[in-house]
Amino acid sequence: MSDLSIFHKTASDAPSDNGFTLDDRTVEDLLKLLKDYSQQIPFDKDKNWDAVFLSPVNAERLAAIYRQPGLADGSLAPHQALLLAFYRLLETPKALLNRLPGMHRQLYYRGLLGLKERGMVPDQVALACQLEKGTRELLLPAGTLMDAGQDSQGNPVQYALDNAMLGNQGRWSDLRWCQPANSDSSPRTSRVLFDQQNKVLWPENGVRLFTHSGGEEQSVVTGRVVGSELLAMSGGDRTITVTLQTAVTDDDIKAITAGISGTGQWLALDISKGDGTSLTLKLSAAKGAITPPGGLDGFTSAMPLLKLSRTDGKPVPEVTALKVDVSGLTQVMYSTDDGVEKLSVTSYPFGHSPVLGSGFNLVAADWCNKPQELTITLTPEWLDLPANSFSEWYEGYGVDHIDNNAFKVTSPFITGEKHSTVLFSGNSEEPPVAVPITLTVEDLSCSLSKSVDPQDWQNWLHLELSGHDFLHQKYWELLPTKPDLNPPYTPKVRSLAISYSGADTEVKEQYLLSPFGYGLESQVSATVADDVNPQLYLGFSDIEPGQELSLHWQLQSPQALNMRWQYLDQGNSWQSLDATVKDNTGGLFTSGLWSASLPADAAQGAQMPAGRYWIRAVVTPPAQAPGADASICAYPRLKGLRTNAVTATLINGESLSNSHFIQPLPAGTVRRPVQRLNGLAQVEQPWPSQGGRAPESEAEFLPRVARQLTHRGRAQTWSDMVALLSERYPEIGYVHIPLSEQLSSLPARCTQQLIVIPANGEQDNNDALRPKFAPARLTAMQDYLKELSSPWVDISVVNPDYRDVPVTYVVEFTPGTNQAYALCLLRQALERKYMPWGGDGQSSAIAGAELDYYAMVAFIQQLPMVERVDRLTLDGQSASVVSTDTQVLILTLPGASHQ
Repeated sequence: MSDLSIFHKTASDAPSDNGFTLDDRTVEDLLKLLKDYSQQIPFDKDKNWDAVFLSPVNAERLAAIYRQPGLADGSLAPHQALLLAFYRLLETPKALLNRLPGMHRQLYYRGLLGLKERGMVPDQVALACQLEKGTRELLLPAGTLMDAGQDSQGNPVQYALDNAMLGNQGRWSDLRWCQPANSDSSPRTSRVLFDQQNKVLWPENGVRLFTHSGGEEQSVVTGRVVGSELLAMSGGDRTITVTLQTAVTDDDIKAITAGISGTGQWLALDISKGDGTSLTLKLSAAKGAITPPGGLDGFTSAMPLLKLSRTDGKPVPEVTALKVDVSGLTQVMYSTDDGVEKLSVTSYPFGHSPVLGSGFNLVAADWCNKPQELTITLTPEWLDLPANSFSEWYEGYGVDHIDNNAFKVTSPFITGEKHSTVLFSGNSEEPPVAVPITLTVEDLSCSLSKSVDPQDWQNWLHLELSGHDFLHQKYWELLPTKPDLNPPYTPKVRSLAISYSGADTEVKEQYLLSPFGYGLESQVSATVADDVNPQLYLGFSDIEPGQELSLHWQLQSPQALNMRWQYLDQGNSWQSLDATVKDNTGGLFTSGLWSASLPADAAQGAQMPAGRYWIRAVVTPPAQAPGADASICAYPRLKGLRTNAVTATLINGESLSNSHFIQPLPAGTVRRPVQRLNGLAQVEQPWPSQGGRAPESEAEFLPRVARQLTHRGRAQTWSDMVALLSERYPEIGYVHIPLSEQLSSLPARCTQQLIVIPANGEQDNNDALRPKFAPARLTAMQDYLKELSSPWVDISVVNPDYRDVPVTYVVEFTPGTNQAYALCLLRQALERKYMPWGGDGQSSAIAGAELDYYAMVAFIQQLPMVERVDRLTLDGQSASVVSTDTQVLILTLPGASHQ
């Protein structure tokens, strides 16, 4: 029977079941059974029947021929061919027998229980729409179809919008936050995460909200800004005395910084303590002019501004008065009857032959258009004054009452009798001494001019010689008869020093600093109570009041947040926005849509940077349990945000290949609608789709139902709890049951503890090596199991304990190996071997593991660059380290950073 064609014909085509198998014996098993049995039966006195059946071809060869008949090559013994034929005939009853459990299960699952495979679940995408330029608004109706290309079989993939969306030109342009200090002694901090105008780019991997990051955070500056015309000072050494409503302490002097607006910058002022409630601020002549801010930090006041700020969080009291003193002012226009002069150059203020009425003119921009009264002091440095009194100098002129006080200057701006003052002082026996000239100016209305001649200005100060002239004409009359007469004195100045002072006792323009701008005290102080809470600020450009804000938040969040939404109005104050908010994120708990109408009175107020409309969320900090893990953040990770956002759901999933559901639809796949919409420029799909599932196959249906029938929706056993948690929470990577719990005999009322380890990227802390869930998520898991368990059982779901194991080693590397590079490779190899979940994106941490000392030595020894291991310690000992049931061991290696 050498023809083996029978081996190509199976007696039954009955399908086999992939689950429980009644007869799983292979041909090798049958041949071994035959061999064992025939060895016990004698054939003759020299051999048994096994030599007949399995000779000259052994069992292994027969098994190979059974599977590939062509190997027989016509040389197989007839009785062996007949044996294999019988084995082939047995395949049919074997297949029927093995099919029986599957048929029974199908009858039970489908016929009796009425269960069936779960259907397809369509996936959903988040889309952001951009309108064409010139299109103010565009309505995208619900059901609008979006094109996602084709599946592997050429079927069109289309998504329909879930809701209507009224799009506009609005763009998300800013995200920043302000939060309380992380300690009682620290000030509030702020951080700018995204600022399109100033080219601060959004972090590629997103950001966890309200995290403290020292390098990128700034202390919130509190303080006060005051404006006054009096502060317009173009030069000289300037002293500003600021009177506050409350007393000034030494601590205030250390904390307060002062600056005054200059051209494109704040000019720093030297600060010192004055008397009682006053501060003394100084600015040297080298620091440049004090000017209106011109948009500096968003300030648009027409008056110069003085900023008093502090970073310790304390307020700056109200400013009740300002006083300025300027000395050495050089920006003064000066002319005499002879023409334009310079203050720093020798000049003759009354001319070379002064007579009564001759004089000089002065004007400075600093004195113009100030409603406050200014006191201007002119201090001339006279040259060639007589060495004796004018009475003696003019002796022989025949004029009475010539003394030091005879020469005066008159001006309408000089207060006192006849608006005049003497030029020199001293009695009749002393040399003349220069007397400063004091002028009082109030509201010198004047349009500023570029001319250096004061008389070209609208108004100026004029001073003229009065009282007595210097007798130049008399001298020439007497000179022929009295050649020994002293020549008359001609007033000549080397320089004319000018200073002035003024006071503003009604400082009308005062602002309080806000975290990102400023406002009137009534505007800022109205929301001071919110400063104890974190505040999230969003800015939008190219949107108009009354239009819709449709946002999609892409989040990974540990818990829902209690939030109050506000907008910045025309009065530069924060007003409630909650009435129009539709929040599908559940308080930033899940990714989803958020929408609100921007109120008609929304405005670009000064409390925030200009050029955008602003909304903010005031967040109530989640309660922290005593002793809570500080590494777990209570706030969500924001992966991205889009405006003009809408969601769309797959519509034709039943007709698509199952390959469509294997992976989420990649980001960027949906780019346009199925039919062109006028006014719609672009559709963006920023993130992969989510939520989709292919129709359940029988291979998936059978084990799922088996698990379901095992636990029946009840958390009664350890395996039930693990199965229920894993099905409900896909973010769990591994559920560990402590061995001591598994082996214990549970009393009627007990605590059952499960340790859950997050899947890669699902943790609520920022440490990939020590992943943990937030307490809120652990509580949700715990409550879910309690609902399905006995009321007499306490279930506890906890994070693992992470135990650091310091590792030290002394290793000799192969000759020629770079020491630093080899140590780096060794460290990386140990991390991959013993902590793979920290970097491979797939593995999960394991609790209750052991670090085998000798296995680690062997592992290091086998690395290619290692010659030998001279010394190794684990936690200070040359011995293995065994963790407890709740611990995950973390190697702390030399030079490693696990964050």
